[in-house]
Amino acid sequence: MNPYLYEENSLRDKGSYSGTRTKAGTMSLDRDHAMIGKTLGPYRILHELGKGGMGEVYVAEDPRLGRQVALKVLPAEIAGDPQHRARLEREARAVAQLNHPNIVTLYSFEESDGVPFLTMELIDGRPLSDLVVEGGLSPERLLDLAVPLADALRAAHEAGVTHRDLKPANIVVTEDGRPKILDFGLARLGEDSAGRTRDETITREGTILGTMPYISPEQLKGVPPDARADLFAFGAVLYEIGTGKRPFQGETVVDLASSILRDDPPPIPRLNPRIGEPLARLVLRCLEKDRDLRPRSAVEVRDALDRLRRDSAVVAGAAFPRRSIAVLPFTDMSPAKDQQHVCDGMAEETINALGHIEGLRVAARMSSFQFSSSGQDAREIGQKLGVDTILEGSVRRSGDRLRITAQLVDAGNGYHIWSERFDRDAMDIFEVQDEIAAQIVRVLRLRIGEVATRKTPTADLEAYDYYLRGKKAFHQMGAGLEQARRMFERAIELDPAYPRAHAGLAEAHAYLYQWYGAREENLRGADEASRRAVDLDPGSAESRSARGMVFALRRDWAAAESEFEAATGINPHLFEPSYHHARVCFAQGKLEKAAALFERAARTRPEDYQSVLLMGQVYGQLGRPEDRRSAYVRGIGIARAQLDLNPGEARAWYLGASAHWELGDQEKAIEWTGRALEADPDDPSTLYSVGCLYSKSGRLEEALDILERVVARRFGQRDWIEHDADWDPVREHPRFKALVAKLAS
Repeated sequence: MNPYLYEENSLRDKGSYSGTRTKAGTMSLDRDHAMIGKTLGPYRILHELGKGGMGEVYVAEDPRLGRQVALKVLPAEIAGDPQHRARLEREARAVAQLNHPNIVTLYSFEESDGVPFLTMELIDGRPLSDLVVEGGLSPERLLDLAVPLADALRAAHEAGVTHRDLKPANIVVTEDGRPKILDFGLARLGEDSAGRTRDETITREGTILGTMPYISPEQLKGVPPDARADLFAFGAVLYEIGTGKRPFQGETVVDLASSILRDDPPPIPRLNPRIGEPLARLVLRCLEKDRDLRPRSAVEVRDALDRLRRDSAVVAGAAFPRRSIAVLPFTDMSPAKDQQHVCDGMAEETINALGHIEGLRVAARMSSFQFSSSGQDAREIGQKLGVDTILEGSVRRSGDRLRITAQLVDAGNGYHIWSERFDRDAMDIFEVQDEIAAQIVRVLRLRIGEVATRKTPTADLEAYDYYLRGKKAFHQMGAGLEQARRMFERAIELDPAYPRAHAGLAEAHAYLYQWYGAREENLRGADEASRRAVDLDPGSAESRSARGMVFALRRDWAAAESEFEAATGINPHLFEPSYHHARVCFAQGKLEKAAALFERAARTRPEDYQSVLLMGQVYGQLGRPEDRRSAYVRGIGIARAQLDLNPGEARAWYLGASAHWELGDQEKAIEWTGRALEADPDDPSTLYSVGCLYSKSGRLEEALDILERVVARRFGQRDWIEHDADWDPVREHPRFKALVAKLAS
């Protein structure tokens, strides 16, 4: 089918483009040539481009201007039908309103001898459907096409024009690679962005207009479509060119319609592992069944795609494309099986080192560590994490000797890219970490010179061992924080000048104070340890971030912000400073700055749902309902992906529950709340969030029961409870007042 034409209810729209110009200017023609050589008005018809049920398109010469045009006429059998004539005229009015480099230019709507026709820009190119290849396009090429197409939809929608039949066959890619949208024959003209009313759609009763593989669920249900129907079709187009497969399948029209209405498309990274999770999530948002869950506008889609394109841009010329990697916990091969903390430390140190490399996206620890001892195939892990490479390895310790193996695997095909074995003294572990990072830079052809040899953190191997044990315990939170505190203290006893151990101790004390009992000794311990960490290494982002946390707990907002800014300046790739800085700004009522910092934290760690969901709360208080809704929907998607990896992550359940509540889905909110309690029924932060939701939902006695359990654990944020609006429904209740008074005692 020629992309200047459209076809209703097409199930097998293959998008053949027999009339495409070649560079030599020849045409591939296999149709009736009765019109060739004739004139229509002033236009002399030269070649046929193609025919369809709704139109015939020819290459014609305009002798007045000395140029060739595409000329579209109605087929003879429907030329006298007033409805089809009205549709052609409506297409002319729709395209005439649009002036965009990625939309075909309409020259005129004319009539000659009773035959109405359009004259349009003649485009040298081929339909986008011809670019659909097995395995999909590269992310870079996909984004190069997607951004201008989204901007073209933005222009159309702002002019009050909804295309309603967007598909690869209706998009032409020019010889220089620019996409152009054609065929507005099914367009709806409504209100433009200025509120001016256009004429309404002409429809036939009982007829679904559009091309079935790309039609939105609401159109199938007979609901009048709006601009979000174009976003659904756009998502289907991106899915197809990105994976080589259509998102919805069916042997018959009924099967396909059922798939559109009920099925979730297969995960994009499973079909094309080169496409990362952020882009995949955006495409799937466009394909939401409920149009209220899709992006709110083509502007939002365009901006998100543009950010992704900038993020994935070439960093040092064409030789250095952006890559992505997940570092899995190393496997303990020691006879005693007592070195898992060293294995985790190897992986975490490698993640930290790679995080500084421009042009490399590194999956966060909380995501990649879900696959510890999972036994899953590298291709499966790559698909779930949206990365194109996997680093895995093992550690075997015997006395003071280490054998470390590392191997880099292509997540697309499961083949090894590089592997090496290191037999070293245990004290050489830091050199091995640097060598592994440097090898990854070389093998992935990333920017040379970005991995510098780091300063040895400690000369005492036993102190390092205790530090690693402390880090492993710290990530377990809960009771693990007390164990982490003891491990960090032992590391400091062995090496008093070990800044990372002091920073780790400060964080352990800070979290114990904040979540597990506001004891003064923990605040004092955090203060002393963070001060010592900065004294020992003022150039450490981790030390400065820990110091900022202490200032925040003391409500010294200015000092906290100063430390977080210093930490970000040292290491802009570190998540924690931006995240904690955003929380500090929120506590002060600096909402615009908090939103910007949560956005930055989310960019630093795309797998993090916390920043995005908290951002929704900030946007709500800023009075930006569309941004609020967008953040909540986006955050729920990220949380859902995290829960697919780790169903026991209570924080994802309860933050997601709050977002569902704010979006009006109370049933889902209650369900997620229950899952949070199942996952971690005694964690104070889980209990607190569940209590908030119970309070908002009118389950007041249950909310107070939950709060009682929180207070019993000496929850360290009395000021927060006193000012949290979620507790307003019970604020005057005697039990609530008594519980707050108990916290103050």
